[in-house]
Amino acid sequence: MRIRFFHGNCRTTVLAALWFAVATAPAQNFLDNPGFEQGIVRWTARGAASVSAAAPAHSGSGAGLVANRTAAADGVKQSVLGKLVNGASYFCAGWARVESATPESVRLGFDLHDGAGSRTLTVAQAAGTNGTWLFLSGTFRLQTTGIVATLDLCLDGPAPGVSFRVDDVVVIETDGIKNLTRAPHLFEIA
Repeated sequence: MRIRFFHGNCRTTVLAALWFAVATAPAQNFLDNPGFEQGIVRWTARGAASVSAAAPAHSGSGAGLVANRTAAADGVKQSVLGKLVNGASYFCAGWARVESATPESVRLGFDLHDGAGSRTLTVAQAAGTNGTWLFLSGTFRLQTTGIVATLDLCLDGPAPGVSFRVDDVVVIETDGIKNLTRAPHLFEIA
């Protein structure tokens, strides 16, 4: 394997940064079935949406297809309750593809219900159209109050009626690793 360092912001840079972050992280991905290779095991609908596994996928044999959406908040989610630690920082990333000829936004975040009430935390957001896989990534520090009743990773956001696909989602503890997708000098794997 050859690694070439360069300065820029292209798809290969982002992919290499994600690979490096996952490959060097001290903890494994906190999500089960992150690439929908086992169908929708561990993934559930958020709101009125339906969730199924279908091609095309970003990688592997399937992606999560989120359809029959009646509200922008309808999407897909997976519980990470008991897996993430209060006060720790996490890197989150995933791929999404909207089924729309006009630009539509997709959001990657968390639904949290704790002693302070219910809230939605946005980690990343991006817009795209048919046939374009969007890379969403960001970091966040989990801050909870009291007992945590719900902590779900979720993807949602396009307009009601617009279906979207989700694939290759990760949540890893940063443990001091910088968000490499924002670093000015990254590398390419050749």
